[in-house]
Amino acid sequence: MKGNDYDALRELIAQNAIARNLGVTPQAVNQWFSKRTIPARFVLRVCEVVEWKVTPHGLRPDLYPHPEDAIPDLLRRSHTATNAAVMKNE
Repeated sequence: MKGNDYDALRELIAQNAIARNLGVTPQAVNQWFSKRTIPARFVLRVCEVVEWKVTPHGLRPDLYPHPEDAIPDLLRRSHTATNAAVMKNE
């Protein structure tokens, strides 16, 4: 996890809740936070647990180099439409 997405994840959900949702120990999640790296197999599941308020790119840009990588299509379309509306109003 890097920078703001790491901080955002801490604000969104407790480490114990992540552990419960993923079926891992709280100690494992604590290690992820300490190393600021979520194992590849858990990145998408963590994003799902927090309802995509953090992105795969934000958590592991080495695995998801583009900001919209691995984001579900419905969310991607919604995000694109919102950005277009904001730019139109500026």
